[in-house]
Amino acid sequence: MSTCAITTRVLLLILLPSLLLSQTSTTARLQGVVNDDSGKALSRAYVVATAQSPTDHSTYSTLTGADGKYSFDKLPPGKYSICLQSPGGPHLNPCQWSKGVSVTLAAAQAANQPLTVTRGALLQIRIDDPHKQITAMDHILLAVTLPSGFPQPMRLAASNPASLTYDTAVPLNIPVRVSVISSRVQLSDSKGNGLGSRPPGKGNPPQVAATSATLTIPALTGDGGPPVVLTVTGRK
Repeated sequence: MSTCAITTRVLLLILLPSLLLSQTSTTARLQGVVNDDSGKALSRAYVVATAQSPTDHSTYSTLTGADGKYSFDKLPPGKYSICLQSPGGPHLNPCQWSKGVSVTLAAAQAANQPLTVTRGALLQIRIDDPHKQITAMDHILLAVTLPSGFPQPMRLAASNPASLTYDTAVPLNIPVRVSVISSRVQLSDSKGNGLGSRPPGKGNPPQVAATSATLTIPALTGDGGPPVVLTVTGRK
C-alpha cells in the first residue's frame, strides 16, 4: 500500500467521528394522524404547533392529507401546544374549546402524536344589506365567547354586494354568545329589533359604536341549521 493511501485512511479515521457528529440533527420530527371523535380521519385540516418557551412563541403549521396524517419534519427542540383549525368545517379547535395537547421534543427525536378532535356544529351568521350600505372601509366584528371568556373572531366565509356570511365551529347542544360590533353600520336582528349601541368611549370627540351587542345563539344540533340573519338598517 502506498504512503499516500495510508495517509488518506488515517485522515478518514480521524475525521469520521467529527463528520458523524456534525450530521446529528438539531431538530425534531413530529407526526401523527388526526381523527374526529367518531374515528373518521380528518383531511385538509391545519395542524398548528406553537412553541411554549418564555422567549419563543413561533408557530408552525401543516395540512393533513386525505388519510388524516400530518408531519412536521424540522421543529426546534422544546415544548409545543398542538392546535387544529378546520376553516368552514364543524370540528372544534382543541386549544379553544378544550384542554388541548402539549408535546415536548428533544433534538433528533421522532415523535408520534395522534390527535382526536370533537365534531361540533358550524354556526353561520349572515348580514343582509338590501340597500348596499356597507362600504369597503367598514369593519364588522363578530366573535364567539370561548369557555376562557376570550372572544374568538368568526371567519368571513362569503361576501357579495347584498350580504356577508361569517362562520365558526361551536359545540353541539350548548348555547353560545356572539359579540357584534361595528363603528359605522347599524344592524337589527331577525325580528327587526335594533342591536344596541355602545356607551361613549374615549377620544375627542368620544367614539361611539353604531352597533355593539351580545347575542345568545340557541344550542345547535348536528348540521348547524340555517344561518342566523342580521340586517343592515342604516349608518351612523
